[in-house]
Amino acid sequence: MNETAGEPRGKVITVVLNFNQCALTRDMLESLREGRGADNHVLLIDNASSDGSAENLRREFPEVEVIEPGENLGCSGGRNHGTRAAVERGANYI
Repeated sequence: MNETAGEPRGKVITVVLNFNQCALTRDMLESLREGRGADNHVLLIDNASSDGSAENLRREFPEVEVIEPGENLGCSGGRNHGTRAAVERGANYI
């Protein structure tokens, strides 16, 4: 990123939640894959999906870090889990 142009510098981590929405999440990850910068990392929080989402998306998007908390944390809980993980990984922007 170009600091002189006023653009932020630092590590960007995008947190994506999924619960049994493999096709919809796939579309989002495809879009992120096409548009993200080199410093952007994607964390996918899978809220205990039963449709094979985590395994399928992990295979299709090896550049995405898939985190499975082991239970459905709900929307807020999943976002909090992802935010904590992003901070642990040194995110400047989430």
